[in-house]
Amino acid sequence: MDVRTRKKTSPRGYKIDVYDRRGGGGGSGIPLDYILDNAKTFSVGGGTLRAISLEGLLVLKHRAGRAADGTDIQLLARTRGRDIDWDEIARLSRHDAELAAMRDGMDRMMRGGS
Repeated sequence: MDVRTRKKTSPRGYKIDVYDRRGGGGGSGIPLDYILDNAKTFSVGGGTLRAISLEGLLVLKHRAGRAADGTDIQLLARTRGRDIDWDEIARLSRHDAELAAMRDGMDRMMRGGS
């Protein structure tokens, strides 16, 4: 984190979200232990990167509800929609209405709507 501007960026300048034990999933209701236990490992530039699961990312972005998150969800729906584990999203959902809203929205986006 840049202590002067308080912006969170990677060493190469990419915007990142950082979660810690105090804040968990940024107020999303997703415990940090879940994020860490279900993180996926990716090879990046000769090293490895651990990142939140697809399902965790979708729930975080859905709950944040910002315009940029909506754009990200649309892209994920079109490129990774078939990979989504809906049982996992159901476990992360706060209630049935949240799960239904996410499923309906994702189905619409996967068909090319918004």
